[in-house]
Amino acid sequence: MRVDSHRTAPAEIPTITLLDGLQCINLAIAQAMANATQELLAVQPHHGRKP
Repeated sequence: MRVDSHRTAPAEIPTITLLDGLQCINLAIAQAMANATQELLAVQPHHGRKP
Protein backbone atom coordinates (compact mmCIF):
# COMPACT_ATOMS: atom_id res chain seq x y z
CA MET A 1 0.00 0.00 0.00
CA ARG A 2 1.41 3.38 -0.97
CA VAL A 3 0.65 6.37 1.24
CA ASP A 4 1.48 9.85 -0.02
CA SER A 5 -0.10 13.16 -0.93
CA HIS A 6 -0.62 12.32 -4.61
CA ARG A 7 -4.12 11.55 -5.83
CA THR A 8 -4.64 8.13 -7.31
CA ALA A 9 -6.20 7.46 -10.67
CA PRO A 10 -9.77 6.11 -10.60
CA ALA A 11 -8.49 2.64 -11.52
CA GLU A 12 -6.16 2.63 -8.48
CA ILE A 13 -8.61 2.25 -5.60
CA PRO A 14 -6.72 2.11 -2.27
CA THR A 15 -7.47 -0.94 -0.17
CA ILE A 16 -6.98 -2.04 3.41
CA THR A 17 -6.47 -5.72 4.17
CA LEU A 18 -7.17 -7.16 7.61
CA LEU A 19 -4.56 -9.76 8.54
CA ASP A 20 -5.27 -12.36 11.21
CA GLY A 21 -2.70 -14.67 12.75
CA LEU A 22 0.99 -14.34 13.36
CA GLN A 23 2.03 -16.44 10.34
CA CYS A 24 -0.17 -14.42 7.97
CA ILE A 25 1.07 -11.11 9.40
CA ASN A 26 4.73 -12.14 9.19
CA LEU A 27 4.28 -13.29 5.59
CA ALA A 28 2.69 -9.95 4.62
CA ILE A 29 5.54 -8.05 6.30
CA ALA A 30 8.16 -10.19 4.55
CA GLN A 31 6.50 -9.67 1.16
CA ALA A 32 6.20 -5.91 1.70
CA MET A 33 9.86 -5.67 2.68
CA ALA A 34 10.92 -7.73 -0.35
CA ASN A 35 8.94 -5.43 -2.66
CA ALA A 36 10.02 -2.17 -1.02
CA THR A 37 12.28 -0.05 -3.19
CA GLN A 38 12.20 3.40 -1.58
CA GLU A 39 10.89 3.61 1.96
CA LEU A 40 8.99 1.74 4.65
CA LEU A 41 6.36 3.21 6.97
CA ALA A 42 6.23 1.31 10.26
CA VAL A 43 3.26 1.29 12.62
CA GLN A 44 3.81 0.46 16.27
CA PRO A 45 1.01 -0.92 18.46
CA HIS A 46 -0.24 1.25 21.31
CA HIS A 47 0.15 -0.32 24.76
CA GLY A 48 -2.10 2.06 26.66
CA ARG A 49 0.70 3.99 28.35
CA LYS A 50 0.93 7.75 28.17
CA PRO A 51 3.82 9.21 26.12
